[in-house]
Amino acid sequence: NTLFLADDFGTGNKLLQGIGSSILIIPGILASVDRAYNDTYAIVTYPVLDHKLTRNVSSLVLDKGAALEGGEPLIKTTLMSWIDTDNNGRITKKEMLGKYTVLTHEPIGKGEVIVLSDPSVFINAMGNLDDKWNNRMFVHNVISSNEHLLFDQSNSRTADTNGYSMIFQNLRNAPVSSLIFVSVLLLVLFLIFQKKIL
Repeated sequence: NTLFLADDFGTGNKLLQGIGSSILIIPGILASVDRAYNDTYAIVTYPVLDHKLTRNVSSLVLDKGAALEGGEPLIKTTLMSWIDTDNNGRITKKEMLGKYTVLTHEPIGKGEVIVLSDPSVFINAMGNLDDKWNNRMFVHNVISSNEHLLFDQSNSRTADTNGYSMIFQNLRNAPVSSLIFVSVLLLVLFLIFQKKIL
């Protein structure tokens, strides 16, 4: 089994610690001179080890990713990168240039833990970047790397919905019996109001 964790705020550290992983998500946003577009935080990263997730991936763009410690690095930033502790987009005396890990893995029991420091790699905008970056291929590799794939978004921003999106999410997650009951109820109400109008 493989556990793939995509987290940039460090909230996944409790999960990693709980399963006995040595991987740690470091607080702070990575910045780099090697960037996509004119955004210090849209950093270009590169594979450093052949792995099923890095196959046919020559570069990966992150948006406000974090640095990782521990495990065996799969993708790193270039040497011209830093953790922007003061969030000013520039390197300062307190910050150190260096190569930072953004994708790492380690064996745990009979399985593997893989950690990516930027979940935004999976949003549509990041998948539709210029073809010179291989974000789409990376996502393809993640999806096709396991026969059975389960997503847990309970702690993501998409889990906290309101308005119409909440209605659709509740409908999607409702048991079939509940949907049938609501459909019959709506049909009965429609017929009652139809007769009153006529």
